[in-house]
Amino acid sequence: MSAAHLRLALSVLFYLLLFTSLSNPTTASPSRPIADTPFLRLETGMHTAPISRIAIDAQERYLVTASYDKTARVWDLHSGALLQILRPPIGEGDEGKLYAAAMSPDGTEVAVGGFTGRADSPEHIYLFDRASGRLQRHIAALPSRVNHLAYSPDGKFLAAGLKGSNGIRVYDTTNLQEVAADKAYSDDSYWLDFDHQGRLVSSSDDGFVRLYSPQFQLLHKQKLTDGKEPFAARFSPDGHQIAVGFADSTKVNVLSADDLHLAYAPDTQGVDNDDLSKVAWSTDGQTLYAGGRYDDGSGISPLLSWPQAGHGAAQRVALTNSTVMDFLPLRDRSLVYGTADPTWGLLDGNHKLLEKTALITDYRSADPINSLHLNPTASVLRFTANGIPRLFDINQQAYRPKNGTDSLFATKTTTSAYRITNWEDYLTPLFNRQPIELKPNEISRSLAISADDGHFLLGTDWRLRYFDQQGRPQWQAATPEVAWAVNLSPDGRFAVAAFGDGTIRWFSTQDGTEQLAFFPHADGQRWVLWTPEGFYAASPGAEELVGYHLNQGDDKEGLFIRAQQLGKRFYRPDLISQRLNGNEQAIQTALREIGDIRQVLAQGLPPQLTLLSAADSHQTSPDYTVEFQITDQGGGIGNIIYKINGAVQEGHPVGSAGQTALKRQFTLASGVNRVEIIAYDAANKVASSTLSTAVQIDQPQLPVTLHVLALGISDYRDRALKLTYADKDAQAITAALQQHGQGAFDKLNILPPLLNRDATLANLQAAFKTLAASVQPQDVFILYLAGHGQAVDGNYHFAPWETVITNADSLRTGSLDEQGLRDLLAQIAATKTLVLLDTYSASPSTLQGIGQKTAISRLMRATGRAVLALTADDKMALEGYGQHGVFTYALLEGLKNADHNADAQIDIGELAGYIEAKVPEITLKQWGYEQFPMQDLQGLSFIIGNNTPTALPSPLPAPQPDFWPHLTPLAKLAVIASFIALLVVIGRIRHKQPAKSPIKPPL
Repeated sequence: MSAAHLRLALSVLFYLLLFTSLSNPTTASPSRPIADTPFLRLETGMHTAPISRIAIDAQERYLVTASYDKTARVWDLHSGALLQILRPPIGEGDEGKLYAAAMSPDGTEVAVGGFTGRADSPEHIYLFDRASGRLQRHIAALPSRVNHLAYSPDGKFLAAGLKGSNGIRVYDTTNLQEVAADKAYSDDSYWLDFDHQGRLVSSSDDGFVRLYSPQFQLLHKQKLTDGKEPFAARFSPDGHQIAVGFADSTKVNVLSADDLHLAYAPDTQGVDNDDLSKVAWSTDGQTLYAGGRYDDGSGISPLLSWPQAGHGAAQRVALTNSTVMDFLPLRDRSLVYGTADPTWGLLDGNHKLLEKTALITDYRSADPINSLHLNPTASVLRFTANGIPRLFDINQQAYRPKNGTDSLFATKTTTSAYRITNWEDYLTPLFNRQPIELKPNEISRSLAISADDGHFLLGTDWRLRYFDQQGRPQWQAATPEVAWAVNLSPDGRFAVAAFGDGTIRWFSTQDGTEQLAFFPHADGQRWVLWTPEGFYAASPGAEELVGYHLNQGDDKEGLFIRAQQLGKRFYRPDLISQRLNGNEQAIQTALREIGDIRQVLAQGLPPQLTLLSAADSHQTSPDYTVEFQITDQGGGIGNIIYKINGAVQEGHPVGSAGQTALKRQFTLASGVNRVEIIAYDAANKVASSTLSTAVQIDQPQLPVTLHVLALGISDYRDRALKLTYADKDAQAITAALQQHGQGAFDKLNILPPLLNRDATLANLQAAFKTLAASVQPQDVFILYLAGHGQAVDGNYHFAPWETVITNADSLRTGSLDEQGLRDLLAQIAATKTLVLLDTYSASPSTLQGIGQKTAISRLMRATGRAVLALTADDKMALEGYGQHGVFTYALLEGLKNADHNADAQIDIGELAGYIEAKVPEITLKQWGYEQFPMQDLQGLSFIIGNNTPTALPSPLPAPQPDFWPHLTPLAKLAVIASFIALLVVIGRIRHKQPAKSPIKPPL
């Protein structure tokens, strides 16, 4: 169960990006430096940290949720649709966490507050336009953070409850001038509520509930006895009573709204743990509700309700396994709630009408000691995600089967050198029976002791704390959320923690600085890795989960740029692995060459795109014209990229400034087509947000043709590049696709494979030109490339026959690179395109491991086409498997055996799954280590052939052991000498005897 006062800090510090900070003319605001740094933020479409408060408009149309994740979100209250994300200015650590939200009665304005200032500067209340999400006004010069906000029923006043002894403030919403204040508080004020007359009630940790007149004069001040910390306080609809919940008690009080005397207390018998700190009345006043951290013993925090305005017997509704943070009854007798999961939803009695849950991994476990395992270098980790164990390899950057994990180390929490107790869910952990000093209300959650007993790591709600073996603090680091699980790498370099925001992060044990962050999506498929410098890696479709928040000053909302907009520069999976491998020089070199984010964005933001066509259209003609407007936002306008169902089409440069209206015509296939437009800045480094529209084409399905082009090179012009199987593999794939395609397609267009000296770049370009004239949008196209591939500066280069590698420049100028392949594929109208890459390292020093995979990964993203690839090493290239390259062998087998649906057809998903399982199995058996293929299907699924061809191809030869490469030079000489001697003997026998038909086959 979550603790009170959960905190979140998701920001990862990058380098400076300057924006001008303007003062608000409606407020007297002292000079306050606003962070001008881009902050990496998760963006899953839902909050990633506890929902602190919720608010609705008077007509119950809109809901706003404020969160510790530094955003507020506006939702359609009844459909659950996300309407706006409100992004106030934020900073490092806690700055920007939102603890309060209120919506004006007419629903036009949203006020948010919280930790909206720095330690040496005043706090702010930000007021957003609900419809546009623009920050319109702000109130500055608050002496401390804002715990609660409330609008008066007529919308004329906004009241704020403040931290510490700063009391409350009331502002005129017309001019935002302070009209009232009560500073005679001795502790935090956590709640404010207006009644229909305009009276105001407040609660405070000083133990008092205060009642104010409509003119904000203090009428009554009452200290309560059922708890020391009154929390929520709400008027009944008729204004006659006030319900109060406590942060330190399971009691609920109902006070008289005349003089605050205790009228009665609802029956809470059996509610014996934590609190019922949140309270509310039904809109008719007949039902009283309460909830909070109270756990009914099953791990569930229920919502309690008492009929007869709190006089009846309590009823329980199972609501959440976290903390109930806020709830509001509605006129239709339903109720909207927000929890710390985070989740919000609509409840009607015991029935949930709607629920929006967090899309983050929950690391809470019944066995926290065994929930986070590491290998010696912390590059492989097994973690418990939503109760399911998962295994992820940082160097391979992929999930792995959850077996073979004996070499991973579980969390160590006991030692004979010293004793740590009371560390799990306690406020006062003990070191050798002595208290470990934490902050007030800071709860210890997790513990790890180093392999040599020299240090231990404590994870709490708010901090990671690292100690030596005498219990002396070494460092502490602010955490983005609760540290549910921690571990220390056996090599002593890293402290690793799994947090409540869904991330797992690596910290240096030397000084506690963050080194790496990992966000595994709750779907178990997508993931993102990033460094504090801004380099990132992501699985297909996961880049949309992160982006950069850019402050624009105190009087403007933050801008949000998604990671894929900067992907050309900062998508560097190879550098992610370098961080854990200790190669800091590679990261710093890349920073110098690429420039930090500030430098990349220094020339201005990318263009803005506005759709002029209908957002969704329906037509019978396949010819569709999209119209849009492009606006320069300071960075100029460069190339425009078009995508049809994810596949990149031919684009064009604009090269103009200002604002331009453009149109582009496409021929689309029958069915639903997604048309996307992306524009780059003048330097073609930073992309715009993607403009998207859906087009339904109602047209009879046209005949579908399978087009195949294969290229294979074994005998290169540069004989040092000689391979064994590439040309044979291209022939085999061509024949197999032709045979498996019979009956699966209306027509086949199988081009003769380009082999060896015919596989030139010019011939490849000519073949694409021919294909471009014949391939139709409804068709299927397969491209197979076998030969040498090379990674240079993170860019993939395929070597045609004429390639002669003398240096990196010769490969750059004479090869087919990422841009060249994208341009070739952009000519092909078929979005159902599959690219098969079976390439080998021409230069092992630069093409090994993750560097080569990075280049191919970038290629996958650039083309927008489905790609299956293997980056094999030299040994695999020379030895092969079953007289084929291992990848092609698996491909050919998959065309026969990958039909999981038993529908006699093979689709690309089935083929990819077969290859993904088969290749590691073969390589482990043949070479003693696993090689993993790469895939990015771009969300596509289409048939590429039948699993039973009409004319079976020649069966693949049974794999034979390739012993020759493993022989020593001396053994090879012995074999050759024996063979020569055998030939001499045979020659003598033939010379002495006449030729006769043998009665036995020759030896």
